[in-house]
Formats: sequence, structure tokens, C-alpha cells
Amino acid sequence: MKNNNLIVILPFIFLITLSVLITASVSGSDSPVIFKKRPVTSDYLGGQSVGATDLDQDGDVDIVIVENFNSKISWFENDGNYNYTENLIEDRDRTYPTAIMPVDLDKDDDIDLLVAEEGLYPSYDGSVVWFENDGSQHFTCHYIDSDCRGPNSLDIADLDHDGDMDVIAGSWALSDLAWYINDGNQNFTKYLINENYTGIISPLAIDLDQDGDMDFLAAASKSNEIIWFENDGLFNLTRNILIENFNQARSVHAIDLDNDEDLDIIVAAGDQNEIAWWENDGNQTFTKHSLKRHFEEAKLVYSVDLDFDNFQDVIGANTFSILWWHNKGGHEFNEYVVEPSFPNLTSIDLFDMDNDGDLDILACRDLGSEIAWWENQPNIGASLEMPSHEFHPGDDCYLKTEIYNYSGEDQTQIPFAVILEAYGEYWFYPDWTQDVGYEILDVPVGFTEKDIIETFPWPADVGMASGLHFFSLFLKPDLSDMLGVIESWEFGWRD
Repeated sequence: MKNNNLIVILPFIFLITLSVLITASVSGSDSPVIFKKRPVTSDYLGGQSVGATDLDQDGDVDIVIVENFNSKISWFENDGNYNYTENLIEDRDRTYPTAIMPVDLDKDDDIDLLVAEEGLYPSYDGSVVWFENDGSQHFTCHYIDSDCRGPNSLDIADLDHDGDMDVIAGSWALSDLAWYINDGNQNFTKYLINENYTGIISPLAIDLDQDGDMDFLAAASKSNEIIWFENDGLFNLTRNILIENFNQARSVHAIDLDNDEDLDIIVAAGDQNEIAWWENDGNQTFTKHSLKRHFEEAKLVYSVDLDFDNFQDVIGANTFSILWWHNKGGHEFNEYVVEPSFPNLTSIDLFDMDNDGDLDILACRDLGSEIAWWENQPNIGASLEMPSHEFHPGDDCYLKTEIYNYSGEDQTQIPFAVILEAYGEYWFYPDWTQDVGYEILDVPVGFTEKDIIETFPWPADVGMASGLHFFSLFLKPDLSDMLGVIESWEFGWRD
């Protein structure tokens, strides 16, 4: 079947990946997305916490950061072409800031900044402050709490459902967990949730039991526990130890990983050298599943659907590298490397840095003096490192793949194109000519191996190839709502 208009819909390329092949084998990345590093600066000493936002509201994404060593708060202005200029917001003179979050705290339609400052060891005479933006990136500092003992982590949420943002702060050094109720005019009332409870870090406001009120989840890193503070709806909090003996838990995140409509928990633990998730049975009883053991000094964990397949993926980091785990459903995860070497990593944020509709990864490191982000790109083809082989016209080749269809019903009569690229030219299945064409495909429910092309003759005039790309696309963009990622290609030839 021929369709000379096919090329018009090539921007809807949706599913590609390659993996280990059979017969005369070839290999490539089977990751549904790949990440390309984009440097911001290598001259920012002591970056402790980083965030992304369009601070100047000019349509591109800027970066905010705190420097712990020199107590600086800065933002990097994006000129629209990903060239960044540092602007000092304030030199805080030995307050030792540890966390920053962009948020429109006063609801005046510009972005303010929330900052935690741990103070000087050993007294940890810290504070929680916010910097009010006047709309022109001139900032005024306001204290939420000038007597907060060593805060080093923050969260924001409308805790009391009154339409404004409240603040949560945790202290690892002095083990406080506090929350601050905003009266709507940025006057904050402090409540101490739990005093002296062994190294509170990574506080999270979330309705864990889904009863309509906000609970609190936090890591108690010194006692190696994950604590759930259950809200009865009247802010009477009951402490529940959900996870024990996970040594030096440093980061906690809650999300529905297994698509069963309750919230599971993901944790990174430094002394345990592990990232794991705990499956919620719906009654807040949890079963552990390990994602990565022997992950030295694991410190950060996040979750988001990176590849738009309706499963929440996991991003994790230790002090050296960034990884991600592709959630394939059924408790199955594939591990991929975002960045193998980013020593002294301190902070990560997930944000659409290039405004292309997917989430990228922003990170900073302290002693390395570096800020960078990694662009999330669909893996729309993999270069094949071919063994030396001269193809002749008519050589017998085959192409297989695996497709996951989670729509709940068989999908039939699906228009599907397979394209071979070699030396910058394209050959289209089913005729394997340079005339554009496609095939009609049936995709049954579930996970299935599919003989896309049981046998095909090697196209004329391609000859010996040292590198190939196979591309594929479903010709209806709405199929992304029904079909998961093509998990692997299998290409080979028979001599």
C-alpha cells in the first residue's frame, strides 16, 4: 500500500527502541527515552539546592539556586537560547541556605522564592524565609520563622484548604518537623509536629490514606525509619512508623507506582546503599520491592511518567550519578543511566526545561561547581553497530518487536510504518523502496512478541552498512492512549 502523504505525519513518531538481536546479532539502547546533557555553568561553587521556573515570565525557563558555602541566593536568566546569566538575589552572610523552592506565595502572579537556612554549626540558629518578587525580579526578604533549628528541607501545600500555600520544614541536624499556616496575607503561625525525632529530612505533605485531608510523610534518617503523621481532619496527628531498618533514609516520595489507585512509597537510603519502593495494599500496609542495591550513598528519589505510557517511572541519584527506572507495569522495572559521572551531586529538580511537553532533569553539585540539565528526548531510533557484513539485494532478513497494549481490548487495522535509514537515505516497508509506504497491523491485548516482518529481502542499493537506524510510527497520534512502548526490536539476517 502506498501513501505519498505519509511523511506529513512523521512528527507523531511515538514508539521506538532496539535491543539485543538473534542470529547475526546487533544491539542498541532499548530505553524509550534518552537524556542529553546541557551544561549551564561550571563556575558556581557550593550549589546546595536548585530549582527551575520562568522567573522573569518571558516564556523560557530560568534556574534558581542556593550556595551553602558562601550563603548566596542566585538565579540564572535564560536568554531563550539556553545561555544563562547569573544574577545575585542576596548574599545572606553565613546563614548557610540549604533548600530553595520557587512558588507564588503571595498570589500576585509572579514567582517568589522559599528558602531554608540551617544556620551555623553547632547552634544551627536557622530560619525559613521567603523572597517576595516585585514582578521585575527585585526581591524583598521576609521571615516565616527566624528561630527554626537547622532546617534543610522544605515542602509546600495548602494544608488547611483555605486557598493559600502553607509551608513544611524539616531539620536533620536537630530533628524538628514544623509546619506554618499562612493566613492569606503571608503571616505564618508555627506548629511543631514532632520535636527531637532523630533526623527529620525530606518532609512531604500528601494525603496518604486518601481521606480528604493532608498528612505528613518524612524520613527519620537517624533512626532509619519512614514516619507517617496521620491527620484526623482536625490536625490531630497520629505518628505511624511505616518502614523500619532502612539505614539512613534520605529521600522519600509517594505516588501510585502500580496503578492500583493507592499511594506507594519510594525511598533512597544512604547507609543502606539502596533505592526501594513499598507497595501499599490500600490500607497503608506496605511490602518492600528493591529497585537498586549496592547504590553507594543513595540520596535522592523522584517519580514521574517520563515516557507518557501511563506508568510512573522512578528517578534516583547518589552522590556520583543519576539513574532512572522505566516502569513497565506488573512490578517490572528496567534500569537506565541518565548521567554516569556527576560527583558531589547535591540536588535535582524535574521540570520541562525546553518547553517541549516532557520533563527534563536539572541538577547541581557543590565541590564540582557545576549546574547542568539533561534533555528528555524520545528514542526515535538507535544506531546499530553492525558486525562486518556485506548485504546483497535480496538477502533474507527479518524484523520482530514486542508491544505492550494496555487498552483492555484488541487493536485491529492499525496503520504502522517501518523505515530503514542508511547513509542518510530511507527505505520504507513493505516494498523496501524509497517510496513512502505503511502496513496494517493487529495488536492484541497485553504483552506480545510481534513478527512485524517475518522475512524481507535486503533493499537494493543499500550495500554494506556499518550503522543503521530503524524507525517506526503509529500513524494515528491518539494511539498513545492505548499502546505502550515498543520494548525491543529484533533484526537479523540468514546467510
